[in-house]
Amino acid sequence: MKRCYKFVLVFLGSMFMFPTLSSAQCSYERQAELSRIANNVQFSYNYNTTSEHIEFQVNITNLTNDIYLQDNNGTIISGQGERQINYDNVTTISYNIYSKDPSCPNELISTKYVELPTYNHFSSYDDCKKNPDFELCTLWSNNSDLSDENFYGKLERYLQEEQNDTYSEVSNKSLFERIKEEYFVQTVMVGGSLLVLLIILVLKRVRR
Repeated sequence: MKRCYKFVLVFLGSMFMFPTLSSAQCSYERQAELSRIANNVQFSYNYNTTSEHIEFQVNITNLTNDIYLQDNNGTIISGQGERQINYDNVTTISYNIYSKDPSCPNELISTKYVELPTYNHFSSYDDCKKNPDFELCTLWSNNSDLSDENFYGKLERYLQEEQNDTYSEVSNKSLFERIKEEYFVQTVMVGGSLLVLLIILVLKRVRR
């Protein structure tokens, strides 16, 4: 079953270079305006997951007819408002922003980068679904250099440690319970003895 999640990038995972527009054909005022328009372009992303696959959808907003974008795959993004572009198996996407002004067409204004999290393919394994707290089972982590053999070796050690911790907790609890039981038994015995002694004393006084 597909699941969809959304994250807004506030440029913690993105950054842009200083404007590079320098054509003498564009006035200084127009260059400044194009730079402002380019800097106003914002990015966010969704992702859809299936059993062993993940696909990112990057949302690009604040587009105008004054500019167009080209990503590092060569895809041209233009128009007004908002556009959505899908990506597979990527972590960094660069976007060159160009001018569409007739006075300085195709001039590079700036470059922005969107950083996407690295999908951990181990997270789709059944063993990870059974052990979601295992550090190698998180959804986002770069474990591409880790073989299945090493993964299962680490998982086995993790399960053994969990089992030992559980046994230790049970043992400590059992010891505590035994101490409580012994204390309770001793308390009952002492209390019972005192009660019997008190009854004997009362009976002796009554007979006198």
